[in-house]
Amino acid sequence: EQSYMTWVNAGQLSSRASANTVTGGTINNSTTYVGTTVLNGAATTVANFVNGTSAASGTGPASIPNNASNLYIGAFDVSGGETRNLDGRIAEVLVYTSTLNAAQRQIVENYLAAKYG
Repeated sequence: EQSYMTWVNAGQLSSRASANTVTGGTINNSTTYVGTTVLNGAATTVANFVNGTSAASGTGPASIPNNASNLYIGAFDVSGGETRNLDGRIAEVLVYTSTLNAAQRQIVENYLAAKYG
């Protein structure tokens, strides 16, 4: 099982941290977005942001299990051999070992928006 993932389904940004899923934030084809997912283990929350605006939040795990599993970027390997591939582009993926506070997240999102927007 994937411990952490972010995807677009039916035009909505969705994220899963362990078994907890949040969905929200409209994503349209042919438009550039900065999509951000924040897992805050200390607060046990997971939140999605689209272009710096809060789109969805919910309960998250205190930590992500240290499972040995494959890393998929732009694809999702479903059990039973089904594969779902991204029909779009990913410009950059950033992963931090600690939760960014709101100001730090906005700095990163502004940087990405200026670079790719």
